[in-house]
Amino acid sequence: GLDVEKADGVIAMQQQKHERDIEKRDDFVDKAREAKRRKQSEASEDSRKHSEEMKRTIEELKRYKLIAKEATINKEKAEKETEKMRKENDDIKEKWEALIASHRDELKQEKELTDKAKLEG
Repeated sequence: GLDVEKADGVIAMQQQKHERDIEKRDDFVDKAREAKRRKQSEASEDSRKHSEEMKRTIEELKRYKLIAKEATINKEKAEKETEKMRKENDDIKEKWEALIASHRDELKQEKELTDKAKLEG
């Protein structure tokens, strides 16, 4: 009877050890799965962050491109406006010079008439 009890005890111990090993293995598998899942979610989070950053960068570049385009348009407008003003100034200057010249001619003619009158007078 003693040997049977001893054998039963050994079997029970072996079974308990086997069950503990299975629990350890299951625990290890669970931890490994959890770690893998966490790594994947971190990777997908990193990927999402990266793609958001790229989107932001692209939007910023588009905005800079628009600003640059607008600046170029404004510069061209300003150059055209400046050219127009320069032309208007030149026209005004020419008119003034023509007016002064004609006034000078009138004065000269008047002086000649006056001188002629003095000579004749």
